[in-house]
Amino acid sequence: MPPALPILSVCVATMNRTRQLDAQIASLLDQTDGKPVEIVVVDATHPAEASNGVWRSNPAVKYQLVPNPSGVDRDYDRAVRAATGRFCWLLPDDDRLRANAIERILAHLDTDPDLLLLNAAVYDADLSTNLRERMLRANVPHRLQAPVTASDLAPCGHLLTFIGCVVIKRSVWLERMEERFLGSEFAHVGAILSKPFYKDVIVDREPFLDVRYGAGHWEKRWAQVWHVQWPDLIDSVVTRPELRASFYARTDWSRVRAIGEMRAYGVLGRKELQDLTRQRPFGSRIAACVAYVVSIIPSRLANGTLRALVNAHRGDTRLIKYDLGRAHSRA
Repeated sequence: MPPALPILSVCVATMNRTRQLDAQIASLLDQTDGKPVEIVVVDATHPAEASNGVWRSNPAVKYQLVPNPSGVDRDYDRAVRAATGRFCWLLPDDDRLRANAIERILAHLDTDPDLLLLNAAVYDADLSTNLRERMLRANVPHRLQAPVTASDLAPCGHLLTFIGCVVIKRSVWLERMEERFLGSEFAHVGAILSKPFYKDVIVDREPFLDVRYGAGHWEKRWAQVWHVQWPDLIDSVVTRPELRASFYARTDWSRVRAIGEMRAYGVLGRKELQDLTRQRPFGSRIAACVAYVVSIIPSRLANGTLRALVNAHRGDTRLIKYDLGRAHSRA
């Protein structure tokens, strides 16, 4: 008899991170040995610099070296299409798996959901300091009853932005993935929110991963990704304007505050911030003028002001403090 198809395909997209990829695959193989799981790697690294790790010859690993980088969305799409598992976990190449993560995922998949959302903890770039115990902190039900719409998934919006929190039925991905989502860097979110789910969606609030915050490929394009690409994608799949506010800040004044934060973090210079505001114009001339003033103040002044506000706030501000600290160290 031919071997049974795997239940889970762990799909990893990577580029120019050979050391991190080798460690990630080793960690996965430790957890998948003897289980109905395959690992699919799509690697956009130049062939001369690609990994030669012993895992390349492991029959549990499918490895695809792509000659021309075409973006993270297309690479994950390639991985899903090359997979043979009924479900696909869309895993980054450098985050740390929690113990028994694979076993816990397989237990959830026994109930045959179309979508499983996993929680994650957030750490700094070298995984030495915990910045947030749980990415998802809302009291979301463990099982969202079908039909599950974008409105039901709105409390999980922050979780959806991180692809490593998504386990999706392969047939659902293939049915929903559209060309217009590819290149947004959140194609998985487009597929998830574009149609209701007619099976229950499972949300596990206990972390499966430790995420490296600030180590992503597009950290330098952070402002463009979050303040242009992400809202554009949400606008394309969420039809109700009032619901869009659950996924990103839509008021003029929340956007002014975001510009102040970007100035404080040193993410963009004055000209780049002004270009960014032109891509998504303000509805109010007053807000536009205030945003301009905020964009030209010295970044050290913006940094000091935000530090004072953070220190006066008693909530969980470790992520903001981390961003401010990195901005200060670069100044």
